[in-house]
Order: sequence, then C-alpha cells, then structure tokens
Amino acid sequence: MSGFFKDIGEELYFSNSTNIDRFSQIMIKDLASFKVIKEILKKSNISTNGIESIEHNAFNLLIRQIELEKGNSKVEVGVIGSFSSGKSTFINSLFGKPICPMAVRPTTSSITKFYYGYKEKITIDGKEITKEEYHNLSQHQKGNGKYTKTSYIQYAYPFERLNSIIIYDTPGFNNNLNYNDTKVTMKTLNSVDVILFIVDISKGEIDMSSIERLKGLKDKRVYCILNKSDLKSNKAISKIREKIVSKKIFLEVIEYSASKVLEFGEKDYIRDHFRDIEERAISKRESFISTIKGVKITKNGRVKGKVEYRLHLDNSSFIIDNFYTKAKEQRLRVEKMLTRLLDSKQFTLKQKLKKDVYNYHKKAISIIKKTLKEITTQEESIDILKLKEELNNFIKEKQDNVTRL
Repeated sequence: MSGFFKDIGEELYFSNSTNIDRFSQIMIKDLASFKVIKEILKKSNISTNGIESIEHNAFNLLIRQIELEKGNSKVEVGVIGSFSSGKSTFINSLFGKPICPMAVRPTTSSITKFYYGYKEKITIDGKEITKEEYHNLSQHQKGNGKYTKTSYIQYAYPFERLNSIIIYDTPGFNNNLNYNDTKVTMKTLNSVDVILFIVDISKGEIDMSSIERLKGLKDKRVYCILNKSDLKSNKAISKIREKIVSKKIFLEVIEYSASKVLEFGEKDYIRDHFRDIEERAISKRESFISTIKGVKITKNGRVKGKVEYRLHLDNSSFIIDNFYTKAKEQRLRVEKMLTRLLDSKQFTLKQKLKKDVYNYHKKAISIIKKTLKEITTQEESIDILKLKEELNNFIKEKQDNVTRL
C-alpha cells in the first residue's frame, strides 16, 4: 500500500502528505451509496442495521474532516491556582482586558468556561446573566456550606485570541468551605488538553498539596506559571524554579507577571502615541514634531534595583518601569506556547482521523460483503439485482480506495 499509511504488522505509519479534502469527497459518495442501499433493503424487507451503523460512522468522520479542513480545532486550557496566586489576573492578561473578577474572596467556587463568541454573553444553565450576577455567582456567600453546588458558567467574548483556545477558570483544591470544588476541578482538568498551574512566587513557598494532586492527572501537559515574578530577585526566582523543576511533572516553568502583562496589554503607551502621530500627520502627509524625554527614577522596594522611567511624549506624560520589555516578552512566550499546543493538537487529530478512516474502510467492506451474502437467498427481483450491482460496485470502489490510500 502507498499514500498516507503503510500496513506493517499491527501498526500504521502515516505520511504527512494526506489530502484531508479527498477524505470528504469519499465520505460524501459513500453516504449517497448508503441511502440507495438502505432504500432497496427496506423495500425488500431486509435489515438495515449494519448499513446504518457504518453510515453513522461515515457521517461522523465527514464532520471531523470538515472541522480539520476549516482549522476549527481548539486547545482546551485548564487554569488552576491557590487563592491570591493571581489566577484571575493571569487569565485577564491573556485577554488584555479585566474580564475575570480579580478581587474575590478565597471562597471562589465556580468553573467558568471562556470561549470565542460574536458578542459578549454570560450564561448559566442556558440562562443569560449580567456581569454583576456573574461576579456574585463566581464565589460562595458566607455560610453556604461545605457541599454547596459549584457554579458552571459559560462566558462568550469577541476576542480573537479565544478563537483557537477555550479557557477553564477552576476553583482549585484548597477551598475548605466547599469540598465539592476539588471534585469538579479534577473532573475539568481531566478533560482539558493542557493545565496551567499558577504559583505566587512572592510568598516564597509552593502549594505542595496541589502539586501532589496534579501528579494524579496522567498523560496531561502541565505547565507551571511563576506569577508575580516582578516582585522577586532573579536569585529567589531561580531557587523556587529549582524546587518546582525537581518535582518532574511540569513540561515547562515560565516566569510571568500577570499584573504587568495586563497593564501593558491594556495601554501600550508608545504604540498608542505613534498611532496617534500616524492618524494626525503621516496619513495626511503633513509635517510633525515629536519630542520624547525620559527621567530615570530609582525605587527602593522589595525588588532590589527596580527602576521606573517617567516619559514625556509631546504633551503626554506617563511612567513605565524596567519590567515593561520583559512583560511583553512573557506575554509573547505564553502566546507562542498556546500556538504550539494548537498545532500539536491539530496534528494529533489528523493522525487519529487517518487511522479511523482506515478502520472505517475495513469495516465497510466487511459489512457490505455480509449484506451481499444475506441477499443471495432472496428471489432475484429487479430490486435485488439492482442491490447486488450497487453492493458490488461499492466493494470495488472501497477496495480501490484502500489500495490508493
């Protein structure tokens, strides 16, 4: 055999040159054949169960093929972190806007699914709710009990980055006021493609109980985000990183400052300034003068050597610090990571589809041959003769397809 697979023993080895669109053409033709075959079988009072099973299989394969052709695969990302780790701020930093409530109590108890939508819409149990209701539902009110139901909220938002990812904001494992949170968090994390574990490194300690639970999630891609890295020295960050890496459960440990990334994502001053120049002068082909001055300000805080800059651009004035460039690099690094995960998932889905199509061909030939054998006892009416011809043609086409594949 040649083409997208070679049958070597029980293993299938796929090439990368498969034309997914050709699969769709084959499936559409098969579905048309199944319709004709079923009509004749019903007319002759012969069971259509076998044909209907492979017809259903063909239809599902066609849908999967179309989705792959359109590149509609999405990476499902589960985000987990202890209270005040900056989990909500991290999610907002991916959006570039404060969508997720950040000032919630440690009793936060909801699963929120963020996904792309043409317009902003928040729902729970199919009912649309307001942002205020969403903020209230995203946390337990005091005294609700240890087994209160964890809210499941769906949040559609017209943000392009969400077009290829689905983000699940989970309550985590450490809510002593609601034991149900651990159960729903584990269930969610078991269903996603990748897990991002947010660590607040400013505390100088790691939530080891959560790390132990993460070890129980087999075959999952787990990344550690060292959040609030702008509040620690490089030496302190290295020490915490070393301890986390030693656990050997994370594919990658990434330094990050969600608040800084969100801040500069919301208002990229320099970018906005030059966009203004472009709109006011360049697009009109007019002369302009732009003056940029900077003043270095040394700040004595928790991070030794932190420096802020007061910039004056024309008549505007603002302050940035020496974490500005690093924050932009961090945001880009996480975006590239998610893009790699999407490409990897797309490739995996294609490989699985190829194998499933191969198995479908084998099953279809087997069922059609069985059906052909069953009708040999039938009186050779015009319908039966037509059915035999249809079945034989189907088998021939299938065998030709398998040979070409």
